[in-house]
Amino acid sequence: MVSVFFSVVLVIQEYEPKDWFADVIKPMGDVVDAVLVDRALGRVVRDVVPVGFAPGEIKFADNKVLYGGIVRFKAVLWF
Repeated sequence: MVSVFFSVVLVIQEYEPKDWFADVIKPMGDVVDAVLVDRALGRVVRDVVPVGFAPGEIKFADNKVLYGGIVRFKAVLWF
């Protein structure tokens, strides 16, 4: 058994959302829902589960601040 961790970075292309937290949580939840529809990821892994959910600001090199977050997953593979 091998555990593989991966992250999905979500960026909302809006500079000053009204309620950034509410605007970010829905799409982040949609990412989790989409992955969990097929927890075997098309028989590539044995199982995958979300292990982290971190909404926040994302600052890029050119000092742009966008909103989004990171969803971390753990996938289990069998050899």
